[in-house]
Amino acid sequence: MSVAPGGRAEHLCILMIQLDLHFDYIDPASFVMKRRIRDVVRALGLTVSLIPWELRLPGEAPILADDPLWVAWWDTLAPAAAEAGLVLRQLGRVPATRKAHELVMHASAAGEGDGGSADSLHEAIFRAALAESVDIARVDVLVGLAVELGMDRSETRAVLDVDRYSSDVDRCRQGAIDRGVTGAPTLVIGESRMEGVHDAATIREFVTGSMDMEG
Repeated sequence: MSVAPGGRAEHLCILMIQLDLHFDYIDPASFVMKRRIRDVVRALGLTVSLIPWELRLPGEAPILADDPLWVAWWDTLAPAAAEAGLVLRQLGRVPATRKAHELVMHASAAGEGDGGSADSLHEAIFRAALAESVDIARVDVLVGLAVELGMDRSETRAVLDVDRYSSDVDRCRQGAIDRGVTGAPTLVIGESRMEGVHDAATIREFVTGSMDMEG
């Protein structure tokens, strides 16, 4: 899988390939769908762009980790996440994800987020947020993850400290809204959308059917 490629600003959220997954790192459903579409798109010779969709926007009230609906959502997704290779473990509070999305955009713009390295960064952030009870809102945590994958410590911290890619995350969300996206996870091909969690067979049917419509 790849991050939407390109340089700065609007190029980071322009649709460059046919299939998009709008997601957030604190959402177990996003992780499950990311894993489930992996084999589908490989078999079809496609690539997927991961597009930010924050469950909690900057300035909004925090999501409460003990909210019954939130707990039930995690409990519901736990078996599917385990099947995908991740044992869910909640942090005491639900972190904001703006900085995590900014980090991936920085990696992409710096040429360090393409191909397998992009997927490694996504996987590291998902694992930290969903399985290791790590607060991915913290810049020092994100810098540590980046350094482990070979990114420059000083440059990464400086970029995150000055919110260099914050407006790009906003633009990606607005672009998603313009395409009819209302939440995560959502798969999009052209005018076709698939919301929520689905099995591999349903995903494949959606992808091939949407491609036929677009073709």
